[in-house]
Amino acid sequence: MKTEFDDALRGMYHEYDEVRPQEEDQYRAIGSLSVTTFVFGLLSLLSLISGLLLFVPVIGLVFGVLALRKIIAMPTIVGGLRLTVAGMTLSFLFGCMGLGWQHYSYYHVTPAGYVERTFFDFAAGASGAVPNEIAALDGQKVFVKGYMYPLKLQEGIEKFALVRTLSPSIFAGATPDPTDMILVEIKTGEKIRYRTKPIRIGGTLRVRRDFNYEKLPYTIEADIVR
Repeated sequence: MKTEFDDALRGMYHEYDEVRPQEEDQYRAIGSLSVTTFVFGLLSLLSLISGLLLFVPVIGLVFGVLALRKIIAMPTIVGGLRLTVAGMTLSFLFGCMGLGWQHYSYYHVTPAGYVERTFFDFAAGASGAVPNEIAALDGQKVFVKGYMYPLKLQEGIEKFALVRTLSPSIFAGATPDPTDMILVEIKTGEKIRYRTKPIRIGGTLRVRRDFNYEKLPYTIEADIVR
């Protein structure tokens, strides 16, 4: 004999049978590509350490594109859209930060193992002699910022004079101060193009004490040109 309890129990099971398929339809597994994208997004922070690691955010973005394509192709089966977008965002942000920092450090940070000096340090001053501090750097690695002396040769340059400034006053005198120039000899086999923008030179410093305006007191055997 059926009772009201049986009807209520049967109705409850009936409602459960109707709801369960909907809940199963709503479940979507997070794809491995989405997880990989997020992991590479976090690892993209390593691009701040070395320019060689700038490929990490690129890989993160590639995996992100692949993950998005799979999610769009199978929206009812594959999930992880938010995880994918988060991973791609991290890859993009850290990648841009890494690229910016590497560019800045390349042009503005003194390379490891080099001593940074300015033309004010090289100046002979009232004594007319090479400063003792510079003389002590003879044979050591230095890093100097300056300008290329105006040349007739525009390309394929392997040797040139590095000057403190491109101001006409430095070239106006009949006998310019020789300590305002540094002879640069590129030893890496690289040939550069003349530029008017500042140039940074790193290499072994050679000091000549018996100098004059024809024989410059300083020579840098360059292995870094930036």
